[in-house]
Amino acid sequence: MHEQLELQFIEAKAGKACHKCGEDIVGKAISQIYCSKECREGVWRKDSRRGANKKPIKDRNGKTCPTCGKEVVGHATKVYCSKKCSKKAQRGTDAYKAQKARWRKSWKRRNPAKAKAAKAKWRKGWEERNPVKAREKCKEYCHRRRARLRNNGVEDTSDFRARMTNPLVRQVCFYCGKDCTSSGEWHWDHRIPIAAGGPDAEWNLVIACVSCNLKKGSKYPKTLFAEEIFNEP
Repeated sequence: MHEQLELQFIEAKAGKACHKCGEDIVGKAISQIYCSKECREGVWRKDSRRGANKKPIKDRNGKTCPTCGKEVVGHATKVYCSKKCSKKAQRGTDAYKAQKARWRKSWKRRNPAKAKAAKAKWRKGWEERNPVKAREKCKEYCHRRRARLRNNGVEDTSDFRARMTNPLVRQVCFYCGKDCTSSGEWHWDHRIPIAAGGPDAEWNLVIACVSCNLKKGSKYPKTLFAEEIFNEP
């Protein structure tokens, strides 16, 4: 009986080779497919690195990365050639911008001192690079602040100021008609002064040369239309 079982076992294993190295399998288990432990562990590690549970790489038909245009090498479902290209493609999306804004807000809340120092450093550099814009921004802020403190009324005049300070527009004094474009020496003036209750609005803003603005000060302009509208003597 024992000899008969041994003959059946030998016939079942006859011609059976290792799936890894191809050598004959010597052992007791009929279901054994590797000749040694090293072959079995080597195949398992190789499969785990490459992802044995994933689909095999098929013909990609010349698939290229939508960000850089290089050929995509990897799994069949892969879209970008690298993580760098994937992140670069996501930067323009609304979800990425919202996530970045949340991260920036959270960082400022955790590091108030660093955020304040970074903002001051950026503002200083911007003012050095754009001296004219910085001066205009400072003037606009001062006018809005004065009008707000006196409850005179404040409107958004940034677009109007940008149009009037455009290089293609001539800066002419509202009172004397002097052309201040070449010299660049002129002031923003409120026809109805802020000290007298005038608002910081587009209809109340004019361009005035330095001499006219200093003479006028906080008084109403001495013109015919001013005498008619404001009943000035």
